[in-house]
Amino acid sequence: MMISRGRTRAEEGSIDAATRANTRWEETLASYEAPPLDVAKDGELKDFMGRKKASMEDTWY
Repeated sequence: MMISRGRTRAEEGSIDAATRANTRWEETLASYEAPPLDVAKDGELKDFMGRKKASMEDTWY
């Protein structure tokens, strides 16, 4: 890309690396699909989390 009349790439309208990276992770997150989880395993995990939470005092950090 040729820069004309002393203007910078940003002034010419180019996108910087941070903006490109931000766009990419937003697209990646938006297109994410959780992998399938066995219904029995899901129930076991929810049971475990419920028991664990019930055994601990709520803490506000």
